[in-house]
Amino acid sequence: MSEHPGRPIAELISTVEAGVPADRLREIVAAIVVRPHSGARQLGQLHVDPGLLTSADNAMPTLLQRIIAALLEAGATSVRLPRCTGCGLERMLPERLDGHRVCSKCKKRAGTRAITCHCCRRERQLASFVGDADYCGACWRDMYGQASAIFVAAAHDLIPSLDPAVLGGLRPASRLARAPVALGPGHRRLRSGLVRSPCPGVGPLRCPL
Repeated sequence: MSEHPGRPIAELISTVEAGVPADRLREIVAAIVVRPHSGARQLGQLHVDPGLLTSADNAMPTLLQRIIAALLEAGATSVRLPRCTGCGLERMLPERLDGHRVCSKCKKRAGTRAITCHCCRRERQLASFVGDADYCGACWRDMYGQASAIFVAAAHDLIPSLDPAVLGGLRPASRLARAPVALGPGHRRLRSGLVRSPCPGVGPLRCPL
C-alpha cells in the first residue's frame, strides 16, 4: 500500500518551517490532508514549486492555504498565506474576483453598491431590493415587522381576485419573518397552496423543459 501523502508533505514543509515542532506539524497536516488524491496533487505541486510555502503567491491552492493557516496558529514563522489582490493582506483567499483570488471581505466589498434608499431617500449601501425599489440595511430591517402586510398587499395588487384572508393563511411565515417578500422554495410552496385553494388567476408552475 502506498504511503499517505500527508507525511511527505509534512516532511517537505519542515525543511522550511522551524517554528512548529515536527510532531505537531505532522498532526496538523494529517488532520487537514484527509483525501489521498488531493494530497498527492498538493505534494506534486510542492515538489515542482516549494517556494509556494513562503512566497505569499496569490495562486496558492486552497488546501495549502488551510495547512499554512493552521501552522501559523501553531506558531509558524516562515510559511506565509497568499496576498489578497484586493487589500494586499496575507490571509485565506476563498473567493475569486475578475479571475484573481481575493479574501471574503474584498469580495463582499466589491458586491456592494451605493443606492438611493426607496424608503429614507438617503445615499446608502444596498442591502436588498424588491423589484425596482432598493433599500438600505436600516430600512430593510425596519420592514421585517411589516413583512406579512407588505406581501399580502403586493400579491393582491398583482392579482386583485385573490382574497387577502386566503393570502394571510397561506403565506410562508418562516420566510416572511426575515424579508418582506417570499422567494425561492417559500414562493413555490405559497403558489402551490394558492392553486389548491383554488384562487382564480394563479396557475401551476410550468416546467421549462
